[in-house]
Amino acid sequence: MRSPLIDFSLQTLSTRVILTLITCVFGLSNVYADQISQQVFVSVYDSNNVAVSSISANTQFYVIASSISSLPIYINTTGSCSVQNLGDIGSGSGVYFAVLSGTSIGSCNLFASVKGDIYHDSAITSLTLPVIGLSQTITFGTAPTIVAGGIGTVSATGGASGNPVIFSSNTPNICTTSGQNGNGVAGITPGACIIAANQAGTTSYYAAPQVTQSFSITASQNQTISFGSAPFIFVGNIGTVSATSTSGLPVSYSSLTPSICTVFGSSVTGITPGSCTIAADQSGNFNYNAAVQVTQSITINKLGQAIDVISFSPSTLTLGGITTVTGISSSGLAVTFSSATPGICTVSGNTVTSIAAGTCTIAADQAGNTIYSAAMQVTQNICLLNLVPGWNLVGNSSAQLFVSNAFGNPSNVSTVWKWENTGNNANITYPAWAFYTPTLADGGQAYAASKGYDFLTTINGGEGFWVNAIAAFSASMPSEGLEVFSAYFKYGANPFFPLPSGWSLISVGDNPTPRIFANAIALTQTVSPAVAATSLTTLWAWDSSSTNWYFYAPSLDNAGTLTNYITSKGYLDFTAKGKTLDPTTGFWVNHP
Repeated sequence: MRSPLIDFSLQTLSTRVILTLITCVFGLSNVYADQISQQVFVSVYDSNNVAVSSISANTQFYVIASSISSLPIYINTTGSCSVQNLGDIGSGSGVYFAVLSGTSIGSCNLFASVKGDIYHDSAITSLTLPVIGLSQTITFGTAPTIVAGGIGTVSATGGASGNPVIFSSNTPNICTTSGQNGNGVAGITPGACIIAANQAGTTSYYAAPQVTQSFSITASQNQTISFGSAPFIFVGNIGTVSATSTSGLPVSYSSLTPSICTVFGSSVTGITPGSCTIAADQSGNFNYNAAVQVTQSITINKLGQAIDVISFSPSTLTLGGITTVTGISSSGLAVTFSSATPGICTVSGNTVTSIAAGTCTIAADQAGNTIYSAAMQVTQNICLLNLVPGWNLVGNSSAQLFVSNAFGNPSNVSTVWKWENTGNNANITYPAWAFYTPTLADGGQAYAASKGYDFLTTINGGEGFWVNAIAAFSASMPSEGLEVFSAYFKYGANPFFPLPSGWSLISVGDNPTPRIFANAIALTQTVSPAVAATSLTTLWAWDSSSTNWYFYAPSLDNAGTLTNYITSKGYLDFTAKGKTLDPTTGFWVNHP
């Protein structure tokens, strides 16, 4: 039965060859020609009793050798190994044991030989085993914290060869190494510093694989960015953003919402309405780290638009008649119309229909779209007066009225009168009355001159006037032009109509109550709308149907005695009757 040990390159030598080898190499003698041929078996094992075909440097392995004769076996080596013969493992067993050690990386030549005796010839077996070096690894320590211009130290643990770990920089433009084994690191400029670590091998150890450690070289100072006030930007318009860094270095901008806004330099252009987000960055330099990005939210607003003064064609409106209203928006979008006084007039599309005498107020709107915001509503009055026989106190709150056109029918009108505080007629002492009558061929011009009156040809917006009607009739007032509002009569409101001291006969287009009118013309506003300014002494409006006066006095209003006073005098109460100073009402004001 062959030994279970692994047999490596066994050689059985003939008697005559052995005679030569043993005699030359080992000095053997007493060889006989009729001796029995024998073999030597040899195997190598590691500490776990596993057969090996190579050995490692600086590591013990075990050699087991045997022969068929049980004669002593001698184990020797050459090359990168050494052996210690331990002899027979048991008395007369014929199995011999030795300790084999790799001394350096290379090749180990193992020889097992047996001397012959009178019965057996000599034999030798050789085995060549590679001697493998030991591996080693490098492990970096904690990365240092280094600023540009500063220094730090790297560390690493190497393998068991005993050779030092040597450090070098793979990024010399960012950092350099110096000092013992290169473990001193100097920061050159902010960036990623990569340090390589190497450990050389020995006769027993291979060189360790190179490893690297990456860490940041930071600037010596941090910086922050602060935005200024956000600009107000409309679609299609440009605004400027501003931001500063604590380093004083320039800030760059970018748009995080390019579908809403774009940015070039510091100029932001609105693309479409929405929330525009602008980012500000500063990349840093040798002394400063990059700043943390900050953002600013800017509202890209819709474009504004306005509606031009609306107009009517024809510009007058008769009872039961129609007129066409038009208006244009600055955006070019279509304007829609509605009636704010459906009891006086109605609107269908662009057609206005009169259904009762009074002030017809037409509202114009434009709702906007994705680009334009809704326009502020604009209103325009077109007035139809119902005059009764006798005295009618009416007002013109809009465009200039030509008296002869409106009241030139002698069948309807006896006279027309307007109170003028000032005028251009050098022959008249103002204040004075201006007079017109359709019953005279010259309109009453000669008669007016003979009486010291001014001749009445026009009635301007903001003026009240009297009409002495012969018969009931309807008269259309101007529908175009600037509406005269209450505040236009405030002192210092030039180029409009500041009220003089004394009596004035006027008209307004904003439809106020007497108290609102008094507060509108006051130089100093009251503490509450419920308090009337004493900007006028009294205010009077005529009701032609009852031939009586409406009366108002701020002082009595504030005292809470106005109603009692009106009742005691038999006047009409504005509040009780729901009467306002509408655009067709002329009224007297006694201004202090």
